[in-house]
Amino acid sequence: MGKRVAVEPMIFISDFIKAIRISLYDEDSISQGLASKKALGFYYRSTVVPIIVSAAILLLFGSSIAQYSSSGISGLLGNQIGASSAPFSAAYELAFDMLTMLVLIPVMILFEAVFYHVIGHGLMRRFNEGFGRTTSAVVYGFMPIVALSWSFEIPLVGTLAKLIGIFWGFVILVAALAKLHGTSVESVVMSMVIMSFVAGFIIVIMAVPVLLSLSSGLAHIPISGLPSTESGYPSSLSSTEAAAYSWIPIPYSALPNVNSLGLP
Repeated sequence: MGKRVAVEPMIFISDFIKAIRISLYDEDSISQGLASKKALGFYYRSTVVPIIVSAAILLLFGSSIAQYSSSGISGLLGNQIGASSAPFSAAYELAFDMLTMLVLIPVMILFEAVFYHVIGHGLMRRFNEGFGRTTSAVVYGFMPIVALSWSFEIPLVGTLAKLIGIFWGFVILVAALAKLHGTSVESVVMSMVIMSFVAGFIIVIMAVPVLLSLSSGLAHIPISGLPSTESGYPSSLSSTEAAAYSWIPIPYSALPNVNSLGLP
């Protein structure tokens, strides 16, 4: 029988407080390197409190927030439709934020950590410590987003909080990588620049086959123009009759004879 590990509820509060300290650039907290598994565990524990607070805000003020958020829908589709969709918009927003915090961001953490470590340690020889410290630094870079995530459901405030979290998180990430690997800020920024070029190159390589496939498909779509027997136009059409066909995006061979339509 495996030993069951008890989880104290206070650990979620203490880890959220640590996330706030890291967001405020507490050097002692930023300088603590963790193993990769422990770093991810710290990230998940730090998200528990803001998720609960977000749910409480939605429960207490969900109707007002949803109606404010759906005011654009009300203006476009009518007050009745907008009001009926209001309860769903806030719940959808919370569900999407939870998916981002619990799934998408952890995947991004691992992806970024691998890239930074391969470039900083393997290519540039500037990251002198293990992969766990790189993962810890990337996790710390997401702490401003975690610290502010409780406010994401509040209109306008949530948008501003996301922007602040992203930009300030980049500053924390650079500082954490430099401290945990004992290197300079310039070396960290250079590794990020190289990573951006490599990521962009990979995206371009992956996008080229898709673009070629799309262009090949578009080449077989008939384009309207002057009457031509090669493109499927009846050769007997006058310019006026051809104009009647030109706006219809289907093969001309499938259309009835224009003369039978009684056009002037």
